[in-house]
Amino acid sequence: MATTREDLHRLVDALPNNTWAREAGRLALLYAQTGDPFYLSLLSAPVEDEDSTDEEIADIGLDEARVAHGDVVPDEDLPAALGWTN
Repeated sequence: MATTREDLHRLVDALPNNTWAREAGRLALLYAQTGDPFYLSLLSAPVEDEDSTDEEIADIGLDEARVAHGDVVPDEDLPAALGWTN
């Protein structure tokens, strides 16, 4: 039985949220094996090691509170919220 795109989507949807970054890295490695120069350059880019500022940490806290209270813009409404509509 062949694996379908839907099968892969179900597997990704079942991943716990705290594993997304690790698993995205694994998928990026698989994709990079196809030889795409852009993805290969991303994989070899240095990791940002700059500490977050107090302002950045405060902003993250505000954003997390907004998400917790449901104060978010759905993906389909994002272009209009950013003024990208004609």
